[in-house]
Amino acid sequence: MSTRCQIRFQDEWAVAQIYRHWDGYPDGPSGVIATLKNLKDYLEKTQMLRDASYLAAQFIFWHKMNFLVSMEDHWGIESLEDILDPEKGDLLTFMLGHGVEDPEAGIHGDEEYLYIVELRPSGEWHLKVSRHCGFPRWDDPHISEAFERAEWEFEGSLEEAYSRYVVSWIQVSP
Repeated sequence: MSTRCQIRFQDEWAVAQIYRHWDGYPDGPSGVIATLKNLKDYLEKTQMLRDASYLAAQFIFWHKMNFLVSMEDHWGIESLEDILDPEKGDLLTFMLGHGVEDPEAGIHGDEEYLYIVELRPSGEWHLKVSRHCGFPRWDDPHISEAFERAEWEFEGSLEEAYSRYVVSWIQVSP
């Protein structure tokens, strides 16, 4: 089963919003927080961090790239042709699973989580996390205001979120 989410990236100039169809939960090594932390570390190392719209695109690319790498041994990927081979079945799901959304439109309504990633001038990434019970759902007339009406269960830096959702999850998992 998929864990859907919407992630809103914002800075002082722009807002970019994406839909992620699977792995939308905050915790664990393949969740949203770990993906954000790994991406931020890489972008800082390579000095490739730009603005919110670039970050949204990079986030989608990063998640898709990691999916393909994780499937390499399973599917025997050796070339682009292997990736695009319809005989490989689920491998084509990498073409799906993400969407670029209109921030004014709100959300679809079947998401389990909402996130806001605010890029601050200091270089800090400030995060907000809301579970599905904290925002309007598909049958609510206020669905277009989901981000404005969300009840945020977490607000803080990416590092604080990583410690709370990923490190604590790893320590508890068998």
